[in-house]
Amino acid sequence: MTVKKRKMQHHIFKMLASCLLIGAQATVASAQLFPQVQLLQDDPWCGDCCEHDLQFFAPVDFDLECQPMLKDCGWYFGYEKLSWVITGERTTIGDPTVNVQSEIYLPQTGSSLGVAPPTYQVVNSIQDAPPEADFAWGNRYEFGRQNRGSGWRISILEGPELNTQDVYGFDEISIPGTLPFITRTTNDNDTVTIIDPDNFDPSLTILLFPNGPNDVSTSINGFGSVAVNFRTPAGFLTGLRDYWVGTTSGPVIGGPGRSLLVTGSEQVEVNGVLTEAKISAAAVVTGADGLVDDLNGNGQSFFFIDLDADGTHDVGEPFGFDFNDLHTFNVFFDTVIVRNNTRTDGVELMHTFDVPNRYKMKKHQDSRLRISTGVRYFQLQDLFYFEGRGGFLGLTTMTTDVQNSIFGPQVQLQWHKQRGRFGLDVDGRFMWGFNVQDLDLDATIGQDLLPGGLNSSATGRPTATRTGRHDETFSPFVEFRADASYSITNSIKARVGYTAMFIDNITRSSRVTDWVLPNPGLLKGGQQDIFINGANFGFDVLY
Repeated sequence: MTVKKRKMQHHIFKMLASCLLIGAQATVASAQLFPQVQLLQDDPWCGDCCEHDLQFFAPVDFDLECQPMLKDCGWYFGYEKLSWVITGERTTIGDPTVNVQSEIYLPQTGSSLGVAPPTYQVVNSIQDAPPEADFAWGNRYEFGRQNRGSGWRISILEGPELNTQDVYGFDEISIPGTLPFITRTTNDNDTVTIIDPDNFDPSLTILLFPNGPNDVSTSINGFGSVAVNFRTPAGFLTGLRDYWVGTTSGPVIGGPGRSLLVTGSEQVEVNGVLTEAKISAAAVVTGADGLVDDLNGNGQSFFFIDLDADGTHDVGEPFGFDFNDLHTFNVFFDTVIVRNNTRTDGVELMHTFDVPNRYKMKKHQDSRLRISTGVRYFQLQDLFYFEGRGGFLGLTTMTTDVQNSIFGPQVQLQWHKQRGRFGLDVDGRFMWGFNVQDLDLDATIGQDLLPGGLNSSATGRPTATRTGRHDETFSPFVEFRADASYSITNSIKARVGYTAMFIDNITRSSRVTDWVLPNPGLLKGGQQDIFINGANFGFDVLY
């Protein structure tokens, strides 16, 4: 049996040697009979100068194995339209760590019978505000040069830019018959007539009710409907209250009496001269009856010593306040508007190198592995805007702008597979990102605040503030691409694919807004991440 096995192995070796000899002779004969085929297999498109014949619309060439002649030498340009989803953040409007009890509308006094109803904990009304995940459009441009398996490429990312907005609260109240025709005499005795509410010049503003607040009321009684809890100094939310209307049978809740603001853009006539204007009309905020509510039931809220017995408080006569009547207000806005803008931009410069595959058989040379190294810059700008109208504070706005500037070295690994006119590219990239973050916050707090006024803070006043900070952190950046292409001509390809990006240790503006009065601040940054993904489609041109 051993001798037979050795004889069989000997015959097999002879057959293999014969096949190899025949194959070598066939290769030599093919090279002698078809020298041009051998030239194409060695270097089908690239000569010493990598010239182009300017035949952009020439048909796709195929070799004797019915494989396309890959034209990867020359100048390259690609364009893709992007439709990507940018992940949002579950944003709470207000400080989630603050415990606030509801206002006491019917206080317990020494002469009360029974027990007053308990209060409840006021939570932030909006706990899922923008930014929201949604599609946005952008562009990506790539150009470079490839020659003899190596080259360089520049990629420019423009967008996408995602804008989201939500409005919270009840519908605005309208007063029938007031628009579009209003005639009003201002403090300067100018007669203002609204002509066309659709035309205006923002540079001219005429306030029909000069002493009124500039917010829109959506609550009939002015208590507001959207709760936003802030951290505040001690006593900041306390003040003199006028919710009751005094009657012979006892106090009746009438509410703070905040009236409607009528705003619009109108063409107006001032003293007979037609001009463009922005009209703001607001009623003065008054209490229920203009008198401080006697919350402790002692019959006094403001008192004085009437030295001259004339029944009125005169200059020089001692006076005082009953601070036991101070009331703690809740912050409920009539209307809340939340906006978020997220935009991405970037540029990368890469040196490319194709891993040689000449050792493979020709029919297996339809795939290619490319390694690239270089640098990348990626910018993620995130803007969060909050606007509250009406309620205890009145018009209050906060704008948080964060710019993440990420740059660093990048490596890329790309695999290409070609079948006929169809191609497939799978691409992975990683960047060691150094993130320089610029954070800015602008705020205007409490346009309606009147220190010591009725239904207002005893100490708070309208405040405009701005703060900023600069942070640095490490933000790893991972990108994945998968693209399918179709060779329309020798130089033009149509392309469609999918892109996904994940960036860690960035700052989202909505998550660093610090809800504190009267000077909002910025929380610690670099604690968030973002995932961007979606479709891209476009074309490639090789010159």
